[in-house]
Amino acid sequence: MNLLTAIENWVDARAAKQVEQRMSVDVMRQYGLYEEILRIVINEVESQLEASSSPDVDDLASRIDDLECKAEDLERGIDDLENQVDTEYVHTSTLDDRLGEHEPDYDVIQDRIETKIRHILAEATISIDL
Repeated sequence: MNLLTAIENWVDARAAKQVEQRMSVDVMRQYGLYEEILRIVINEVESQLEASSSPDVDDLASRIDDLECKAEDLERGIDDLENQVDTEYVHTSTLDDRLGEHEPDYDVIQDRIETKIRHILAEATISIDL
């Protein structure tokens, strides 16, 4: 048996198998069994998917809940920081205003010093011992 004959036999066997499968599907369709078997297979696949993926889905749902809680905590933290910045800005503005009101008047200080020196000189006595 040569290679070409072996390939022809395999192709013939494969074609015969496909024809047999198609005929069985046609027969099942005629008797309404095809839909029943298809429904059974679909239900079985869905149940296997649910059984295998439900822990994963639950795990993902809990992770999503955790991430949402963390996001809410971060939003609260950002709000707190914004409030602190606003409070510090108000304090800084208030200090700037108060410093503006209490800026020293150097002319008044100079007048007070001169008055004090005149008063000291007027009261001063000179005594000379010989």
